Amino acid sequence: MRQEIAAIPEDAWLWHHENFQGNSALPLISTKGAINDDFETPMLPTEHLAKMPYIQQVFAQFRTLMGRARLLRLEPGKGVPPHVDNHYYWRSHTRVHIPIITDPGIRFHAGNQHVHMAAGEAWTFSNWLQHTVVNETNTRRIHLTFDTYGSSVFWGMARPHGSEGSVQFVPYREDAKPVLTFETFAPPEVMPPSELELEFMRLIGDLAAHPRNDKAAVAGLRNLFLGFIAEWRMVWFEEGPSEEGIKRFQVLRQSVMAQVDRFAPDRMRLASNDWAAMPILHALFDALMRAPMPESAEEIVKTGPRFERPVFIVSAPRSGSTLLFETLAASDAFWTLGGEGHEHIESIPVLRPQNRAMESNRLTEESVTGRVDMMVRANYIRDLRNADGIRWNEAPEKPDAVRFLEKTPKNALRIPFLKKMFPDAKFIFLHREPRANISAIVDAWRSGGFVTYPGLPGWTGMPWSLLLIPGWQELLGKDLGEIAMRQWRDTNKIILDDLAALPAEDWCSISYEDLLADPEGAVRRLCDFAGLGFDQRLQSVVANPLKPSKYTLTAPDTEKWKRNEAAIAPHLTKTKSVAERIENLSPRVHEAAQ
Repeated sequence: MRQEIAAIPEDAWLWHHENFQGNSALPLISTKGAINDDFETPMLPTEHLAKMPYIQQVFAQFRTLMGRARLLRLEPGKGVPPHVDNHYYWRSHTRVHIPIITDPGIRFHAGNQHVHMAAGEAWTFSNWLQHTVVNETNTRRIHLTFDTYGSSVFWGMARPHGSEGSVQFVPYREDAKPVLTFETFAPPEVMPPSELELEFMRLIGDLAAHPRNDKAAVAGLRNLFLGFIAEWRMVWFEEGPSEEGIKRFQVLRQSVMAQVDRFAPDRMRLASNDWAAMPILHALFDALMRAPMPESAEEIVKTGPRFERPVFIVSAPRSGSTLLFETLAASDAFWTLGGEGHEHIESIPVLRPQNRAMESNRLTEESVTGRVDMMVRANYIRDLRNADGIRWNEAPEKPDAVRFLEKTPKNALRIPFLKKMFPDAKFIFLHREPRANISAIVDAWRSGGFVTYPGLPGWTGMPWSLLLIPGWQELLGKDLGEIAMRQWRDTNKIILDDLAALPAEDWCSISYEDLLADPEGAVRRLCDFAGLGFDQRLQSVVANPLKPSKYTLTAPDTEKWKRNEAAIAPHLTKTKSVAERIENLSPRVHEAAQ
């Protein structure tokens, strides 16, 4: 195998499709035998595999149906970030690793175990667990990998780690003519109801087993999915995956997707791997209809809409940004992600805190490269949906340009990053009275429902909740009141500093208290600022007092903060300078907005 890969020209290797630094690949079996990283059948050998007779013989030894196969390189000092393979493809496939060039110092981590995969061995593992690898040696690691459903012979060869069978040597035979079989059958465009039921009930069982998930919310989600499955089954046996049936399946999928957010899946996590439920849900919804998707981020951006004057809501955590977002998102003019866009940015390896020494959620213009810009836009376009929950790529009429509304708490630390990507972006700064806001942050930490980094390296306090501020290491050993104060103060200071560097017409501010006291007046001013009409839907939303957002922990009460007064009072003097800057903003900002 080493001889065969030594003959590969350097320019044949491809950089990792998700831009993992120091990772490159060579496709051996791929969609239609082309040079790509797709999942769709037919899977066929590439021109590279044709030049590797011994690797073909190794593949044949497993006597199983072959899916994707690649050679994967990992450079010294580089790694693959911790992740879960949440693409629907992985619910039925397993991946085999055969190290060709490696070093005993390289460890592969999956769940709470780690192993060294030695050269010439064959390994598989549960990629539903969070897994990662770091190459801290001077060796360029190269693995041969292939994906398979696994035949009975294949699984008969498998043994648990530590109880392996005898070593089997596979000699090279010059006259051998290995017979390989490939995945070539294309499944129906629509998932059959039996498979649909299996996947949703498996997911619900995983959510129900997590001790921190709200049981009532999981039960509500289960009932929603049971009704959805029943309707899906009715259409399947009436229409099947016919042209008319596909239209009805699309309506069903859009309908249930529009309802999912009210059960707060953003906060739900899977018991099996403690991973956020939302990316898994998105992957499953995408798999329900197997219509071909664009092949790359470049293709998605090329064929998708332009972002015209996108609007980003930025605020300290627990300032009421979800309430403001839910209010404005009712407008016919706005397109959103249907929820918060954490994974849309942090799924890009170079932007993940884990790959930046867990410094913070802060991103500046320096993080914007052409590739990053392309991938963020593509991630946004994939999930764009209108006020009715209909995705852009499924809408009867697809506008060439969209007014995009986004609210993700971590974006409070990313204003320069977002402004670099979207030069015409507008920012709404939402702020809240310090005592009430800091008290709400304390409640969020205590609730355990807002944990963002449960295994934060070096952190020994309660599991880290909400956004990760620069300098979080200084809070080690501090009481919760001080941690909450710093999240409020430092986030607001960064917002104020970043906004001060922008033209005055590109941002405005509003207080949470003003939004509650006069919803119609506040929303009218924001529409004027954003250049939007105050449409019928917005009028109906603000005609009555605003309903609490889906993330509200307890009923609104202006005196609620006093329950945490003892914890936060010692730290309030440290908020004074930032609070004064916010108070001094209002007259100028309201003037600019009008």
